[in-house]
Amino acid sequence: MKKAFTLAEVLITLGIIGVVAAMTLPGIFIKLRHKSEVTALKKAYSLLSQAYLNIVNEQGVIPAELCLNNDSRCLGDLFDKQFKFISKTLWIPNNQIAAGCWEDSNLHMPHELHYCTVTADGIVYNFDMEIGSGSSGDITAIVSVDTNGTQRPNIWGRDRYLFFISRSKG
Repeated sequence: MKKAFTLAEVLITLGIIGVVAAMTLPGIFIKLRHKSEVTALKKAYSLLSQAYLNIVNEQGVIPAELCLNNDSRCLGDLFDKQFKFISKTLWIPNNQIAAGCWEDSNLHMPHELHYCTVTADGIVYNFDMEIGSGSSGDITAIVSVDTNGTQRPNIWGRDRYLFFISRSKG
C-alpha cells in the first residue's frame, strides 16, 4: 500500500498558505510603494540641490536674487539650463490647469504666473517667485514638486512637496 496525502489534507494546506499570503502581501506592497515614494523625493531633492549649487557657482548669487518678484519664468529658465525640461508652461493656479504638467489647481495662489515644467523622468516642477512677508522683504523662490507627475494620488507630503529658496536661508 502506497502512502499519500488525502485531498482534504492538501486543500487544508493550500488554504493555510493562502491565508498567510493574504495577510502578508498588502504589507509588502505598502512597503514597496513607500520606498518608491521616498526614492523619488530623494531624486527630486538631489536634482534641485545640484542645480541650485550649479547656479550659485555660475552666477555668484542664489537664484532668488537673480529674478524679480513674481518673475517665475526667470526662475524656471535658470533651472531649465540645468535640467533640460521637456515642457515649459506658464499658468495661473485656480484659473487654468497646466495640461500634462500640474493637474490640480490647488496651489491657491490666484493671479500669479507659475512656471510648470516636466523632466524626462516624469517629475513635475512648479516654480514661483514671491516676496516674503517679513520686515526684510526677503525674496523667496518656491519650488513645488510632484514626484510621480500627473499620476494620482497628488497629495501633499506623499507625492507632492514644497522647497523654499530664500536670500536669508539659501
